[in-house]
Amino acid sequence: MNQYNDDGTPFHAMHGGPFAGNLFGTLTMMQVIHLGGTGDPYQSGAHAVAALLNATRLLNFGHTPADIIMLWDNYHLTQLEEIKNTFRMLNERICPL
Repeated sequence: MNQYNDDGTPFHAMHGGPFAGNLFGTLTMMQVIHLGGTGDPYQSGAHAVAALLNATRLLNFGHTPADIIMLWDNYHLTQLEEIKNTFRMLNERICPL
């Protein structure tokens, strides 16, 4: 599974990353993106990372990185599939393809 080095940005805040929780242990954001449906059945982590990157880089995204982190922190424990759907909608609404 881990074809990437382990020195990237951790996903979870407890390990120095931006997001709360422990769903993905010590995995980095890159490793979480590549879990697919195996270790992340809703692919919530991948959509959260994509939303965070979009909020960081796209001026017209409509949300700040702090907004994305707050959404994850507030809802990942109780509404994991719903927060994934929110991030997915945000990410796909600006896709030119």
